[in-house]
Amino acid sequence: MPRSFALPSRAVTSRKAPSRPPKAEKPFASTEELLDIIKMSRRTLYEWVQRSLLPIPRTMSDGNGVWSRWPRTAIDHARFIVEQRELGYAFDEIRPMLHARWGSADKMPLEEVEAREAKIKAAKSKARG
Repeated sequence: MPRSFALPSRAVTSRKAPSRPPKAEKPFASTEELLDIIKMSRRTLYEWVQRSLLPIPRTMSDGNGVWSRWPRTAIDHARFIVEQRELGYAFDEIRPMLHARWGSADKMPLEEVEAREAKIKAAKSKARG
C-alpha cells in the first residue's frame, strides 16, 4: 500500500543566504588605478615619484612578475596634482602644496629633491657650454 504524505500546515519560506560584510577597501592602490586618474603614461607616474609628488610605491613579486603597490593616499595625491595642473600650477608650485597638506613622510624629503634637481640643472648647463 502506498504511503501518503501530508503537506506542511504553514507556508514554507526560503532561507536567505547569510549576508556578507561589505568588501573592505584595499590598503593599497594599484598602478592601474593611478593611471586611470592621471590619464598619462607609467613613465609620467614614476617621474612624479622622482619629483616627490607621489609616495614611493612598494615593489611586489609573486614569481610571475613584478608590480607596484602604492599607499592608498597616492590616489588623493594624484587627484590633487591633476586638479592643480588643470588650474595652471607648475610642479614646483604643487610640490610645496602637497608637502604642506600631506607631509613628506611618504615621499622623498623636499630638500633632497631640490638638491638633486639643482645638480641636474648644473650638469645640463655645463654640457651646453
